[in-house]
Amino acid sequence: MAKIDDPAEQTPLLARQLPCPLPATKSESYPFRFVVPYALVLVAAEIGSSLVNVSMSQILEGILCQQYHGVNDPIGNPLCKSKEVQLELSILQGWELAFGLIPGLLTGVLYGIIADAYSRRVVLSLAFFGLALSLAFDMLVCSIRKVIE
Repeated sequence: MAKIDDPAEQTPLLARQLPCPLPATKSESYPFRFVVPYALVLVAAEIGSSLVNVSMSQILEGILCQQYHGVNDPIGNPLCKSKEVQLELSILQGWELAFGLIPGLLTGVLYGIIADAYSRRVVLSLAFFGLALSLAFDMLVCSIRKVIE
């Protein structure tokens, strides 16, 4: 058994000094230059999406209220808050959420490959284009509800 004051115990584990790390490059020293614009775009898209979701929920509630109760003016009508209307609305919103996740699952790997091959800007443009198509489809379905019924 070795003693504590044995010279082998006091020898450094690393025989030589490690070189000093290289100074950070300009892009590494200013990460906020890239992070802040993307974060602002993301926050703006989320706020816009939430505003559209509230409006679409009211439109769907009005459509369901007209179907169930024959109300001509569904805004502010207490019949539109009935159990059957709200149940159908929650079922529709659940299915919409479930089907809304499918494109992200199917295109996630493809978007990663495109981002590696081209740039993140192309992928961001594709994502916003997909968001616009999704919103346009929602508005189309609500505008031609008489044909779908």
